[in-house]
Amino acid sequence: MDASWSPRLLTELTRGQSLRLLASVRLGRIVFTHRALPAIRPVNHLLDGEDIVIRTHPGAIIAAPGLRPASWSATRPTPSTPAPVWAGASS
Repeated sequence: MDASWSPRLLTELTRGQSLRLLASVRLGRIVFTHRALPAIRPVNHLLDGEDIVIRTHPGAIIAAPGLRPASWSATRPTPSTPAPVWAGASS
């Protein structure tokens, strides 16, 4: 094992903490299934209360009726540290 390797820490966040972190960034990734395979798309987002609102165009696969996202993640990169990633699963 490389001497510079260190384990990543996993910290469970409350819903409120998660929403505050999501509100602090504008770029996220939505994960869903398409034709029985996982698909991931980067999207711009904002929060409206506790709802994640994404911008898309007519005909985009993520705008398909009945699409249920499986997961959402967002990242706030920093120049000197590894980028923290926050992820959540849909209910």
